[in-house]
Amino acid sequence: MRLVRDTSQMAVDLISLLALCALCAPVLSSAMPYRSQQYNPLEQSWSNRNLCSVPAELDLRLKTLDLSSNSIEQLNVLNLESLEKLDISYNHLNFIEKEAFKYLIHLDYMNLAMNLLDSNDISNGIRSKGNRAEISNISLPSLLHLNLHSNEIEYLPTVLFDSLPKLETLILRQNDVKLCDGKANSSNST
Repeated sequence: MRLVRDTSQMAVDLISLLALCALCAPVLSSAMPYRSQQYNPLEQSWSNRNLCSVPAELDLRLKTLDLSSNSIEQLNVLNLESLEKLDISYNHLNFIEKEAFKYLIHLDYMNLAMNLLDSNDISNGIRSKGNRAEISNISLPSLLHLNLHSNEIEYLPTVLFDSLPKLETLILRQNDVKLCDGKANSSNST
């Protein structure tokens, strides 16, 4: 008879333990990465962290850097020669240092959508005009995809394309691009 009671008590204890685990699982899963996801030191996401600037001392070996959905207003020089993908979309980017992309020689994808980038007078690099940045002669020899969706771009000089020799995709939707080196541009999305 005692064996039956011990077995039933063990069953009750096991059910209680399982219920407790079910209650704790959401808390534990938010504190720890999923076991099925492997940590990759070459990919970092700083998305939705309320950052005001790019984190200091990033791993120089980074291949992918996601800084989207923050409050970053300015971008200084990124010394990340191995970087291939950069996402700075959904920020308040209004100043990009002239040589910010100087070391990004392997960058093939850059997302600058949903920022405050402007391009009325673009001849010597990216520089501030008022409280906005200007898109200009960005020298990124490996860049294939550039997303400038929903900025305040009105003008693109053809010299911009000379410094992006491999560019395949340029997204300009929801900008008011009217001129390209003085020629009327019938389409503002490419």
